[in-house]
Amino acid sequence: MLLVVINPQKSGGGGYESGHIRIHNGTIADIPEGWVLCDGANGTPPMVDRAVVGAGAQYQPAQCFGADNQMTQGHTLSIDEMPSHNHREASLNFLEPGGSGTSQAKVKSQYSFQYTQHSGGNEPHDHGNVDVRQKSIALIWIMKL
Repeated sequence: MLLVVINPQKSGGGGYESGHIRIHNGTIADIPEGWVLCDGANGTPPMVDRAVVGAGAQYQPAQCFGADNQMTQGHTLSIDEMPSHNHREASLNFLEPGGSGTSQAKVKSQYSFQYTQHSGGNEPHDHGNVDVRQKSIALIWIMKL
């Protein structure tokens, strides 16, 4: 049995005082007599699906925090965020009557400007969920009544 002392208040007889919290390496059904699951009931802290972090400057004692998932917000890419890419140049040319042979052919542009083909849909994107949890094992937090 793994034992973690969170609130060490041992009595003179070697037993555990009321309010002592420890980890139980078993099931909820086999929690020892005189102990209860730390689920927020019976004056226990809500420890189901939670890990413990040391209280101090950033977290106050008994403060609950955190989330199961992290999601990034989708947004439309700016020009600077778009991947480096290029576009094919398009123009419309035609042969004008006259001249002889390929070296004498007259080429005339219908348009006096060049343009590129439109590329990209200007759509927002997101990155989905990413699991950032440390490797862990699920055990049961119990408290002495």
